[in-house]
Amino acid sequence: MCGIGGFVTARPSERVKTWLSSVPDRLRDRGPDGQGVQLSMHGEASVGLAHTRLAVIDLDQRSRQPMTSSDGRFSISYNGEIYNYLELRRTLIGLGTEFRTESDTEVILESWRQWGDDSPSHFNGMFAFAIVDHELARLWLVRDRFGVKPLYWGRISEGTAFASTAAVVSEVVNGEPDIDYALIALRTGCYADGQVRSPFRGVMSVAPGTLVSLDLHQPTVIKQKQYYNLAEKVAQARIDIAGATEEELQLELEARLVNAVRLRLRSDVEVGLSVSGGLDSNLLAALSVRESKTLRAFSYGDPADRQTEGPLTSLIASTLGVEVDFVAERDVGVANLLLETVKRQQAPFRSPSIMVQGEVFRRAKNLGVSVLLGGQGADELLMGYRKYLLMAAGRFVREGQLADAGRTLSSLGRAGMLEIAQGGNPLATLARYVGLKKRHSVFALPVTYDLPRSGSDRFDRELRKQFVDIEETSLPSLLRYEDRNSMGFGVETRLPYLDYRFAEFALALPNSLKVRRGFGKYVLRRIGAPLLPSACVWNRTKRGYDARLTSIDREKNGGEIIRFLKRGAAAAEPFLRESAASTVSSMLRHSWTTQAVFADATTLLWLGVFTR
Repeated sequence: MCGIGGFVTARPSERVKTWLSSVPDRLRDRGPDGQGVQLSMHGEASVGLAHTRLAVIDLDQRSRQPMTSSDGRFSISYNGEIYNYLELRRTLIGLGTEFRTESDTEVILESWRQWGDDSPSHFNGMFAFAIVDHELARLWLVRDRFGVKPLYWGRISEGTAFASTAAVVSEVVNGEPDIDYALIALRTGCYADGQVRSPFRGVMSVAPGTLVSLDLHQPTVIKQKQYYNLAEKVAQARIDIAGATEEELQLELEARLVNAVRLRLRSDVEVGLSVSGGLDSNLLAALSVRESKTLRAFSYGDPADRQTEGPLTSLIASTLGVEVDFVAERDVGVANLLLETVKRQQAPFRSPSIMVQGEVFRRAKNLGVSVLLGGQGADELLMGYRKYLLMAAGRFVREGQLADAGRTLSSLGRAGMLEIAQGGNPLATLARYVGLKKRHSVFALPVTYDLPRSGSDRFDRELRKQFVDIEETSLPSLLRYEDRNSMGFGVETRLPYLDYRFAEFALALPNSLKVRRGFGKYVLRRIGAPLLPSACVWNRTKRGYDARLTSIDREKNGGEIIRFLKRGAAAAEPFLRESAASTVSSMLRHSWTTQAVFADATTLLWLGVFTR
């Protein structure tokens, strides 16, 4: 896992060269184990690559980047992991390839030589890379199927620049924070840049499952190619599983998850677990223990505090024989993490849980663990969110399944009570689910907004909603939070549920295996039942990292928060309901403990930090 950056220009300038040389320092947190810069000329045109390394596979210096193939034809700057690199390596050796390293980076280089831009379809992993064919004078920017790893680009007068974070690209394209991005996010509750938009004007995201290519001599001409279409894969999978029994489907889903976990335990450094009291992360823990008996886990909470997930997490860990290191609220001072997290995220966020997530990664890194398995993706793939219970309840009523409807509505009621206890507003959440527009904010929010639709009309309403969550809203937001928080401390997180083979199969399953008896992720619960305590498997409430934010020390660090709040309000004044001064005064009267006010606060702070 690493940080990458670079540019392609028709005529290199000192300005762009200076920016390139600064990229490794700007991305140092993402790759603390080494850095490099490569500049090559193609006539008057030039291409630059920058890299910061988090060493996980083949720790030897021979695998440092940017890496160039032995014959000098290809160069690469790469962030991520190709989990099936050993299988690909054996295939390539059988085709006559000779390797100089044990790295997955060189496997990408040699795959490109063999299969060209069809290579990504061979990769099982999370990745974002720039690869140059010096012979063809062409550069490709490539991102993994689900956009686990970020990659941004922007136009400059001299050509095109790119990097792992939008903020770094914004520095060379002179892009300011995009207030429209923030306003839509406040309306929808999703701070997503999963497709092409980013939090900064003039900076675009390479879409998941897509290649962007540039001719080195015409570096402002962008060509895009989609190499992965999730809807097509799911449609085919539904055909393939037609006629299978529920038992057969469950066994196949479990087999795919077991293999996904096994692949993601491949590492030349220690691999740990990021866990909570929920099903998703603990099922991964149970499956991982089968492969390795020495795994360490990390979590937020207090085993002695029943108001957190600590006691349940501790119970599960003792059942599995896993050692858990807990980060407790008293250890971190949640209220003082706000500004640090805004700077690390480089975008707003709507929940204090994002702040404490970062502290879990900090603790893992401090204790020498640089790779963690995590449970992102299961909720989106198997209908784990309340919105799906609401949709299922409506379907049950229409179909006359009143007992199922009752159980489902009961689950919704329990979840709503928990949200109130966590400072949330279940009525506001319900309004967002059913498309109501009213939402309190210091900003004048758009009444309508253009949010692209995903999926296909060939699917039912619930599956179409899953596609929106995976490709446009929920999952892109969560992946951004996790990438910035983990990589901000030099920690790589691996997500078995987003193995494309598992994801395609899970989405193709009948809705009855996803929601049943008032439970989402029903089939995953059946898989977990023999392995985990029932208090985990059949828990109807969903807590996550419950950061109980009671107040924020806004005078900390000489009132730095207040200064950035004022700067942000000044930058956003045309979009505020009141004047900047009145808005700041209003914000300072609130405790920032509700999600609505907290989201407004992080938006203003983000504008204050990143507006030039």
